[in-house]
Amino acid sequence: MRFQLQHTIFLNRFKKLGLCTLFMLSTTVLSAQNLDNLKDKKPFNAGGSIALNTSYFATNGNNFPFGVTDPFQWNIVGTPWISLYDFMIPFSFTIGKQNQSLEHPFYQFGMSPTYKWITLHLGYSNMTFSPYTLSNHTFLGAGVELNPKKFRFAAMYGRLQQAASLDTTARIYQEAKYKRMGFGVKVGYGKESNFFDLTFFKAKDELNSIQKPPSEYGITPAENVVIGATTKQKINELLEWYADIGYSLYTRDLTAPGAFYDDEPALNAANSLLQVNMSTHANMAFKTGVSYTLKNFRMGAEYERVAPEYLTLGSYFFANDFQKILVTPSLSFAKRKANISATYNLQWNNLEDTRLQTTYRSNGTINLALNPNNNMGLNLGYTNFYIFQKSGTLPLNDSVAINMMTHVVTAAPRLTFTSSELIQNYVFTANFQTLQDQNIATNPYTKSQTLNLMVNGIFNLIKKKKSFVTGINFLSLKTAYTTNTRIGFNGGYNFKLLKDKLDVRANANISINQNKNGYAGHTEAITAQLNYSLAKAHSISCNVSFLNNGYSAGNSYFEFRGQLSYVYSFAGMKKK
Repeated sequence: MRFQLQHTIFLNRFKKLGLCTLFMLSTTVLSAQNLDNLKDKKPFNAGGSIALNTSYFATNGNNFPFGVTDPFQWNIVGTPWISLYDFMIPFSFTIGKQNQSLEHPFYQFGMSPTYKWITLHLGYSNMTFSPYTLSNHTFLGAGVELNPKKFRFAAMYGRLQQAASLDTTARIYQEAKYKRMGFGVKVGYGKESNFFDLTFFKAKDELNSIQKPPSEYGITPAENVVIGATTKQKINELLEWYADIGYSLYTRDLTAPGAFYDDEPALNAANSLLQVNMSTHANMAFKTGVSYTLKNFRMGAEYERVAPEYLTLGSYFFANDFQKILVTPSLSFAKRKANISATYNLQWNNLEDTRLQTTYRSNGTINLALNPNNNMGLNLGYTNFYIFQKSGTLPLNDSVAINMMTHVVTAAPRLTFTSSELIQNYVFTANFQTLQDQNIATNPYTKSQTLNLMVNGIFNLIKKKKSFVTGINFLSLKTAYTTNTRIGFNGGYNFKLLKDKLDVRANANISINQNKNGYAGHTEAITAQLNYSLAKAHSISCNVSFLNNGYSAGNSYFEFRGQLSYVYSFAGMKKK
């Protein structure tokens, strides 16, 4: 009861603070105008664009895109803006048809007016405080960002998630979701090269927003409080250091029994911030790194650790239970005509030894780019992926442990010939990939090799405003069970008409597949695109594509996709 009272008082104070802030901002906007320059500025202006998009999909096979039950779709997207002297007010809205199960279209409306160092977010918006707290999550409400000189301030309050009841009878399964409200504040000082920020974020599901789903669905109301700190410091002209840390208190189920943690004083003290019960856990995540830069050399190093069960309701998806080490050196030489760069990444999980096994992943890449002149170049690359497992809470049998390594080698030389009428580009790409399974129990079934070769020519007729593309590609895939090959041809044509108002593009691809038994199938794909500018403010685009897949074993199918778009752009008025 004490927590609920304090929580209500805090929210009321936050709302009052937000209203006061908005009032002060409006006052600031008016008082900060330079009256001497008003005669040189336009008091009112407007602009933006509105787009109407339609699409149609048809097929004679059973391969409709996932979640699509209606072949016809449409939406209207608008990005208008208005300005009052230097005060910019951008808007955005989306109206569309998702599927037949909806009786009304969906819509979103938001605006983010900006005046000098002041930005407001109203309606549907998204803001980012830090990667471990509030990170680009859309909300319906209000926010503000203030950056006068070196002062850094941001705040938001709004609905993070709309309530939705569980519906297992609909054609498209609808999962239950509680209404989720949240607020956050960020305070900092400094510029982009040297700054320090502190962040507080809280979100909570409303228990009575929906009927409680059955326990077997595992959907529970949650509450979360996250405190974060972010810094970047340019120590000198060569060395830079950055760090990010987050501490999260997360209650998975607000209806769970209460508890008192003798060994977790932080959880007991957190009762004033959120409801603590048997489903509450506290975790930390942090990342730190340095970069050292010379004239022709750069070295970067980073370490990140995210504790198991670290979660924030300010992000749609968050990976946890891992440690990662990243190293990124690069070097240029021969008067910057040659560049070599590398990346090494090592990551592993099971930080608290609670999993059945520990999985390690490493990735090493090295690339060499040679550009001796404008007419030729060469890119060479090698990448190594390695994944293996070790015993965790139980001994791991070698016959089931993952122990795989993948090698990828690429080469891409290119040639360019230029004249006053024709530009010719020739690009050759070779890619070889092999998978080595070092587990003797599974090796006979998992080994594979892939070879991909491509040759493309691009011809640009400058004066005629036409271009051609043609090429051939070859793919060979060998596994423990079969060998598949594919040879393909592609061509494209682009030209402009009607004083460049009409842009026409067409492409065609044909491929033939073979396996160890001979002919396996074929694929034909044709795409066409028209872009027509009716005037400065109006444009129409049309896209159509045909795909025909034929298989010797049957299950052949045909697809048609069409898109038609109209865009009206209204630019700001010019000063007379």
